[in-house]
Amino acid sequence: MEIILQNEIPTDFYIIVSGGVEIIRSKGASEQVLAKLGPGDMVGEIGVVFNIPQPFTVRTRRLSQVIRISHHQFKEMVQSDVDDAKMIITNFMAEMVHTEESQQSYNEEMVTFSRDENENKEEPKREGVPKRVIIHGHPPNQDNNKNGDSNGRLIILPDSLPLLFDLAEKKLGKRGSTIVMVDGAHVEQLDVLRENDHLYIF
Repeated sequence: MEIILQNEIPTDFYIIVSGGVEIIRSKGASEQVLAKLGPGDMVGEIGVVFNIPQPFTVRTRRLSQVIRISHHQFKEMVQSDVDDAKMIITNFMAEMVHTEESQQSYNEEMVTFSRDENENKEEPKREGVPKRVIIHGHPPNQDNNKNGDSNGRLIILPDSLPLLFDLAEKKLGKRGSTIVMVDGAHVEQLDVLRENDHLYIF
């Protein structure tokens, strides 16, 4: 089960109490397992601290317990006391160095696998500032208030249509095959989208 998705808006980070997780980088149709973490380790902190889209997917390997700390809670912790803030940041930086060293040693055993053996072509990466879009799991003319989707879900636009379908499935709970704009125009290229566009995926 994914507790953090690559490219999603950073809202929380987690401290692992028990169990274990894998840190995964997705690229096109393939995934790389970068590290395996266990009790006492943190995940998702890079996106929260630096306020950038989450750089990795974090997936549980077995039944796990985690402590969730929101971006807001973390901000309150570091702003409430200067001495505590220095200690938190110092410990955070030490953890970052430790994680980087662990990743370098683990890279020798890095596992790469393809989600679809027939799709080994690498998707071209879009350049520039990441765009945020709002996704909905129904056609644009359908009222979906009863399912709690009236406002949609804010996401960072991924690099390809297949990745957008994957992310939408995880966020909305169902797989779509069509993407249209509010006016009904079909989306076939991500480069034409603008910041805060509403996408209807069904």
